[in-house]
Amino acid sequence: MLIGTVEAGSSRIALSVTGAGCDRQRSAMEAALKQLPGVRAVDSRTVPGHVLIDVEEGRVTAADLAAAVNEIAGQGNSCLAEAMQSCITAEPPQ
Repeated sequence: MLIGTVEAGSSRIALSVTGAGCDRQRSAMEAALKQLPGVRAVDSRTVPGHVLIDVEEGRVTAADLAAAVNEIAGQGNSCLAEAMQSCITAEPPQ
C-alpha cells in the first residue's frame, strides 16, 4: 500500500481502470506493474477504480504503465486502463 507522500526522486502516476473485469484482474495487474523497471510501489485498493503507482522519475511513462495493465486486463476481460492527467495522492484511511 502506498503512503500519502512520494519519496524523493519518485513520482506517482494514477491510472483509471474501468470495466467489469478489473476487480478479477487486480492481482495480475499489480504483478505486471511491479515487473516494470522503475516501478517502486503499486496500490490498486485504496482508491476504487484506480491504480496508483510510484515510479522512479524518467524510467517509465504513464503510457507504459497503462499498456502493461491493458495487456493483462484486456485478455478476454472487460477492463480498460487509462493514464490520468492529474495524480491522486490519497492518504489511506486510519
